[in-house]
Amino acid sequence: MAKERHVVAEVPADRLLSTDEVGKVLGGTDRYFVNRLINAGMLRALYVGRLKRVPTSVLNRFIAEHVGRDIVKELEAAEASRKAARAAGAVV
Repeated sequence: MAKERHVVAEVPADRLLSTDEVGKVLGGTDRYFVNRLINAGMLRALYVGRLKRVPTSVLNRFIAEHVGRDIVKELEAAEASRKAARAAGAVV
């Protein structure tokens, strides 16, 4: 008799989230905060024309990597670093 294979759960396809949707997942932040994360290079996004979309797998990884850390402080540090690099003439 052949063994039956049971599927415990199916992994849903990677969804592309808008910056508004990402903000809701991050505890109700707004899309401007999410755009700052993307522009600072902390959160990767896919550009569809002018629109920014974040795959759920990227968002899940971002959350896992930042548990217990202050994202706002890290964002401010990243923005200050990019600003200083631009002032020094570096291509950012």
